[in-house]
Amino acid sequence: MSSYVVPLLKRDHQRPVERALYEAAAELAYLIGWMAYDDGEHGLAQRYSIQALHLAQASGSVALGAHILAGMSDQAHLLGHPREALMLARSGRRGFTEVESPACMADLYILEARALAALGEETEAGRAVARAEQTFGRVVHADEPEWAKFIDAPYLFGEAAHCFRDLGQVSQLERFAQESAEGARRQGRARRGALSHAALAVGALTRHDIEAAAARVSKL
Repeated sequence: MSSYVVPLLKRDHQRPVERALYEAAAELAYLIGWMAYDDGEHGLAQRYSIQALHLAQASGSVALGAHILAGMSDQAHLLGHPREALMLARSGRRGFTEVESPACMADLYILEARALAALGEETEAGRAVARAEQTFGRVVHADEPEWAKFIDAPYLFGEAAHCFRDLGQVSQLERFAQESAEGARRQGRARRGALSHAALAVGALTRHDIEAAAARVSKL
């Protein structure tokens, strides 16, 4: 990023090339931010996310900017700040239509739902999950930007399961988490599968079924 990409951005380019460079740099900064997050460097992760957002704005890509705001919302939620997560998810939808990326819009809705669930807003969270499902139904994956390809059924259902976990709705949790786990297994996605099995374990514990919870944990 520092030795190759940034020097490229400082050169003069024709506008189409300049926009493409800024967009690629935004994607890279966003990825570095998530690498930092996974490494426990939360402050660094947030700084790279903000840098990615500025680069996306410079590229003129509203969809990529919305995607980065979705990531920032996810990060805020994971760090225990649901109100900030809610604000960021709703900010991502502002000025953005699903024409460029229905998958990104579905992601913003499901992240809004997660924040609302964490805040105990049961009715609003349920509506946001429904809007996410409806929007996802219009996704054509071949037409989506490369950065949006991860937003598929296992991802969306897995996030919905976590919403219903926070709301204490065990039957809904288990329905979405089971679909997510099965999809992740078919795709060979260990991390997504582990998250969904963890949600199923929570559901089993809520039902006081210790053996079922242990069986789920063994799949992590």
